[in-house]
Amino acid sequence: MHAYSIVMDTRSHDEVGRACWFIMLVPGLFGSAVQKCDVFLGRRNAFVAVTVKGDADLTEPQCRARLSFWADRAGGWPADLQTLSPSERMALANKLKEVDWRAMEVPLKELASVVEKLGRLAALPDAARADILRGPRISLGLKRAPGVLTVSNLRPEGLFVESAVAPPVSDTFNVLLPLGNTFHDVAVRVVNVRRQANASEGKPAGFGCVFASPTPQLLEALACHGATEPEHVAGRQHPRYAVTARIRYSDEETYSSDYVSNLSFGGAFVQSRHPAAVDEQIPLEIELPSGALVKTVATVVFSNGQGMGVQLRRDPETERLLAAELTRIQCRPRRVLVVDDSADWRRILQLQFKKDGVETVTADDGQAALDLLTEELLGLDMVVLDLDMPVMNGLELLRRVRRAGGETELPIVIVTANEDPVVPTLLVQNGADGVILKTTPLPLITRSAIDLATRKRQQVSVDRVAQAPASWG
Repeated sequence: MHAYSIVMDTRSHDEVGRACWFIMLVPGLFGSAVQKCDVFLGRRNAFVAVTVKGDADLTEPQCRARLSFWADRAGGWPADLQTLSPSERMALANKLKEVDWRAMEVPLKELASVVEKLGRLAALPDAARADILRGPRISLGLKRAPGVLTVSNLRPEGLFVESAVAPPVSDTFNVLLPLGNTFHDVAVRVVNVRRQANASEGKPAGFGCVFASPTPQLLEALACHGATEPEHVAGRQHPRYAVTARIRYSDEETYSSDYVSNLSFGGAFVQSRHPAAVDEQIPLEIELPSGALVKTVATVVFSNGQGMGVQLRRDPETERLLAAELTRIQCRPRRVLVVDDSADWRRILQLQFKKDGVETVTADDGQAALDLLTEELLGLDMVVLDLDMPVMNGLELLRRVRRAGGETELPIVIVTANEDPVVPTLLVQNGADGVILKTTPLPLITRSAIDLATRKRQQVSVDRVAQAPASWG
């Protein structure tokens, strides 16, 4: 029997949540190599110690690397109980004697109930307890931020993650990757590791991953961010914006049925039934939404059934026109109407949307929201709507907007505490673009709502283009 102890400070709810999250990862990360766990909670010393016990496989470099990486992401530090010095072993034993609660020799199948009890003892909020079930996933950032691993090289085929601690090669897990206004939850596979000893300036320690099954939306986002350039310059990662821009190729007399659906300073995604081959260079003209005409050469960086991602050759005039267009798009902040009869919940959502760069206006019931919509409709990007409200409930407001008002393009997302499984189907049938439970972690509520609204706006653009004459006359 071999054992490791992972000690984690738990001075806050967030730290307790990370500890519980790690405990829930143990069966999936280590499989048959782990037989059982001991879990300790110390209030006076503010720590959780998880002792992972298993057979000889735990000593293999691959298992040890996996244990170190995920313990590090949970904010803990692993210690091999067989190699501790006498003084270190004594210090750990003294800590374990002072615990307020312990669960000894817990079989893996019973870990979920232990985590539930640990969360209750530590007064962990319901939303945080729900979040720990998300599984092995890590958050990534394109810029350095506390607690978030940084991506220093991002390409359509994969990425490089800067990290002093790395998982073993061939491990697969999910990452949460922010591109534009959307978070992409995507599976990656580790293909190489650069240790600290081999790191140098411009080549930090970390690990390279390939995307296990990249979606068309992810590939489109990567191309529109200019993220295909193989360099470590964070400033070359460009946010994308949903647009509908006419496009004309140099060898055609009239506008074709192709169009640009997303645009950035680095590139664009061209919706096309007959995309060109990768690496092909295409002279083209893009008529921007403002009416400005960009004449340039585009290089195809990827191609799929929906179209092609292209990088634009940027001469001074092209850069000037793109900068002016994207500045114009950015100048109007996104705005959301939050409708809920709880003043506290409205305030909570307002603060979280503010962190996401979104302005809010509010209403405390469906009738007040309906009155606001008549004045604010053209200036709104989304409605976030509660279901159970006085005067006019969410379902009635949804029906009035969609059916009586005939407004089908405005994204409407329902955020509700009602967990009845038939409710989402009913709401979608009446025109809701998505349903999110209030028990969902708060940052994921606003991110999911923004993602749903972005997809709706993009689909509206696609539908408009599909209905337009081929010549765009």
